[in-house]
Amino acid sequence: MQSTEMGNLAREFAVVEMSGDKAEEKAFVVGFARRFTDVLQIEGREPDDWEVHQILAMAGALNAGMTRLAATCLGQAMADPETCVPELRQATGLATRRQLEDVIYGCG
Repeated sequence: MQSTEMGNLAREFAVVEMSGDKAEEKAFVVGFARRFTDVLQIEGREPDDWEVHQILAMAGALNAGMTRLAATCLGQAMADPETCVPELRQATGLATRRQLEDVIYGCG
């Protein structure tokens, strides 16, 4: 079940329009990605495998200048676990919250 904090963040993210300016879009995505890891910390948990994959894909897309793809990946990271295949939402320790924070800060 998705926490109230993650659900609120996902809903806020979903209604924002991308500006078309690559620098603004990148800052927008990085800002929300940082908030995503803040929510993980509030929830007192490490990211599950789905979240790790999506955040790493987001970082790769940002580094390639593909801000809209990065936004899509970030949106997928915030997806309600109830809407995903359960096997994808397991936490096997692929990466820690701190490691994801390092990746995200490297993008900004």
